[in-house]
Amino acid sequence: MAAEVVNGTHVKLNDGNLMPLLGLGTWQAAHESVTEAVRRALEAGYRHIDTAYSYMNEEAVGEGIRRWGGDRQEVFVTTKLPLIAMGGGRVEKFLRKSLKKLELEYVDLFYAAHESVTEAVRRALETGYRHIDTAYSYLNEEAVGEGIRRWGGDRREVFVTTKLPLIAMGGGRVEKFLRKSLKKLELEYVDLFLLHCPFGLLYRDDDTLHPLDADGNLVVDYATDHVALWKEMEAVRDLGLAKSIGVSNFGTAQLRRLFAIAKIPPAVNQLEMHAEFQQPDMVEYSRQTGLVLTSYATLGSPGRKGTPFGVGIVIPSLLDHPVVRVISELTNKTSTRISSNVGIVIPSLLDHPVVRVISELTNKTPAQVLLRYFVQQGIVVIPKSVTPARITENAQVFGWQLPASAMDALRTLDRGEEARSFMLLRTRGFELHAECPVTITTSNS
Repeated sequence: MAAEVVNGTHVKLNDGNLMPLLGLGTWQAAHESVTEAVRRALEAGYRHIDTAYSYMNEEAVGEGIRRWGGDRQEVFVTTKLPLIAMGGGRVEKFLRKSLKKLELEYVDLFYAAHESVTEAVRRALETGYRHIDTAYSYLNEEAVGEGIRRWGGDRREVFVTTKLPLIAMGGGRVEKFLRKSLKKLELEYVDLFLLHCPFGLLYRDDDTLHPLDADGNLVVDYATDHVALWKEMEAVRDLGLAKSIGVSNFGTAQLRRLFAIAKIPPAVNQLEMHAEFQQPDMVEYSRQTGLVLTSYATLGSPGRKGTPFGVGIVIPSLLDHPVVRVISELTNKTSTRISSNVGIVIPSLLDHPVVRVISELTNKTPAQVLLRYFVQQGIVVIPKSVTPARITENAQVFGWQLPASAMDALRTLDRGEEARSFMLLRTRGFELHAECPVTITTSNS
């Protein structure tokens, strides 16, 4: 049953409380800008503010509410339990810490994401999945490990991948961070350990995964040495902490350099690949070298609402989407209002006419078609979902073939670099890094 919409502006929760449909997100911005954004939003009529303990801006959010000066009861405030508090016995403690920072007596909504990840892993394994992908920087390795234990099967049947965080790319920290991941996962080894990116962020301490400068921009570490890093990766494999080692988001030039010096060559390159961004040069390189490719965002990231690295991003925004622009002109509404309107659906790769036709002809779902397209080429896929029905649906990509005509049709959807959605590669500062694989075009906006 769909949630009840009240007065066109609020939705009724299952506990009877009303939640405004329009809210201000506050992830990853400098303190003063958050404070002023909250104040201006409330003055403009927003009545829903979303924050989290791990955003490290709850004080700024609270200050913005106070500067606005209105009635606290008019504002719906959401915060979230940090993943370091998921071990049990810490929920009240961390919620009280959030309330102290916000200078509020209560919040309207409190989230904890750990359980959904744990249950998604358990359900996936029960459905038949045997490959679980995580990373140190996803902040969910404890939940992943708990999901594997709840499943209760043989650890040797499950292929677990994790990744080195970007703050550990400076050298001398590979073994340390892999051991931290293993401790969180409660595993003795992982099946695959990846360098998460070809460049890193400045290391300040183990817990500051996204170091920011005074303006709220990510601080890049320009001293990346792939040769030295790869020797550390080989060392952890020799120790038995990882059965296989590889990379993520690497380009062909970087891979050639590693293959030239490696005692143990990279086994895998995990990178963004979907029907509109097929990376044919990388596919050809993998065929020449025996490198296995793993595709993330295989469905075009239908659930992506942005990125945790939103500060300094220089790519076309949803506000410039041609569909949004057309609707804006026809309805005489601004692009911002259109793109946030609940009734407007921006077409996704799952709704592409070619995908829909193939879906109908093969009696498979659009997601299954898109996943099968890559699986049929020998490319690993790791679709993300915490929804039981979709987990089951995504698992049903074996035992059937897409006809050659369908493969040819899907191949024509490739739009190249303009279809890339992994926005971290387009963050300001990275374009100066020698290892940035993306050409960045800045704008005056």
